[in-house]
Amino acid sequence: MLNNNPLISTITLAYNVGKFLNEAIDSIQKQSYENLEIIVVINGKSKDNTEEIALSLAAADTRIRLVYNHENSIIGVGRMLGLNAVTGDYFTFLDGDDFLALNAIENLYHTITEKQADISIGYIQVVHTNGEINPNERGAAGLEYDTLTPEEYIPECLQYLDILLHGKLYSTKLYRENNIHMFNDSSLGEDNLLHLQFVAFAKKIAQTHEVVHYFRFNPNSVTKKLKYKDFWGVFRNMLWIEKLYEKKDYLSAPRNLECFKAHQLYLLYYCFLTGYLKIYKSFPKEASELLHEDFIKTTNIRNYLKQWKFYVPVLESYRFNRYLGAFICFILNRFRIIFKKIKKLVP
Repeated sequence: MLNNNPLISTITLAYNVGKFLNEAIDSIQKQSYENLEIIVVINGKSKDNTEEIALSLAAADTRIRLVYNHENSIIGVGRMLGLNAVTGDYFTFLDGDDFLALNAIENLYHTITEKQADISIGYIQVVHTNGEINPNERGAAGLEYDTLTPEEYIPECLQYLDILLHGKLYSTKLYRENNIHMFNDSSLGEDNLLHLQFVAFAKKIAQTHEVVHYFRFNPNSVTKKLKYKDFWGVFRNMLWIEKLYEKKDYLSAPRNLECFKAHQLYLLYYCFLTGYLKIYKSFPKEASELLHEDFIKTTNIRNYLKQWKFYVPVLESYRFNRYLGAFICFILNRFRIIFKKIKKLVP
């Protein structure tokens, strides 16, 4: 890949990822697409040798630029600092504990330019903590077509949970020419907030059917040590996106609205499931009341929940009694885990 191609910026957040950062940056440095700007955001004071490794890497490669978030390790703040540092025509995100396929950026760039799109999307492959890779554990939007408009992509994006920034290439114009919003306390769901805003301002989204991004389950990641406000932030982000999408008339189509409401139910259930009793004690009840009203008015939501049909009894029990809701959430989740184990044993 010749260097007269447009500059593409990669944004990597580095916080307590000393064990993985070399592999992450190495996967960028070895890309078949060479005209790269490698932005590494030192996102707060790590407890390991993350910063030392980043400094060493930057000293050895002039393409690497370090950006510092001195105040905290809040992911949303780090994402915006990285975006503000971008000078390339396109940008992509790679967290410090993940890595890219060697032709990832070339593949995404070829897709976005050939289809004259604003966003290109590739497949994400899950990597377990022991290094195991299951080819069946990969995700993308599941697009039936190679290109879609925002109105066509939104229900696919939400239904298949293609809401992460990972495995995507964005035109920098989407950020520079629009008022992109981020809450300064967002450490969970900031991917949703940014990606769904970029989608709102795009004209076309294109997909490659190749794996471009390897997503690692890291037990020490920031998302494993979240507080109540972080979980509430997930739901708050989607309320903000809902207003934007209503303003742009993206939710007038019944399927779009139904998928959007179903996704909000999914997020609420995820908050409850991950936060356990602490979330039930403090999560604003008006959120469940709002979703209950949406569910009653938009009855076809259930058609888009698929394996998440547990949402409804959890939501209703939570509205009746928070402790009862916590108990039912726990029981249903245990049942789901046992059922999945049995399903694997049955030939």
